[in-house]
Amino acid sequence: MEPKTILALSNDQVLLNFLQYNLECYGHRIFTARTQVQNPEKMLSRLNPDYLIIDIMMPWMDGIELCLYMRQFTPVPIMLVTSWGAGKGRIRGLDMAAEGYLTAPFDIRSLVDQMDQAVQRGHSARLPAKTTAKR
Repeated sequence: MEPKTILALSNDQVLLNFLQYNLECYGHRIFTARTQVQNPEKMLSRLNPDYLIIDIMMPWMDGIELCLYMRQFTPVPIMLVTSWGAGKGRIRGLDMAAEGYLTAPFDIRSLVDQMDQAVQRGHSARLPAKTTAKR
């Protein structure tokens, strides 16, 4: 397994610490952001992550909305995590833009397995289609 660069976005410091510690144990490089992302294009360009992990429950923006917003700037796989439980949010998140969805508490091995599979599949087909007007 090749080390990956991962960006995790959540307002939950316990979740970010859990992800950072465990994913670093697997040899990955992880960056975390706990505050509202002011300039996602610049952050994505600077970090060039292989994978994004987005918490659904954040005060400044719903994680699914953030996932859709990030899709405008990057084709990398996105995992949504939540303490909600499965249901409409899972279906909506997977239909809209995410490659995976985990409900807390989750096993770190499940996250790593899903992350590896998504990166190997090379999910880059989820960028929104651009339309051009005919003149």
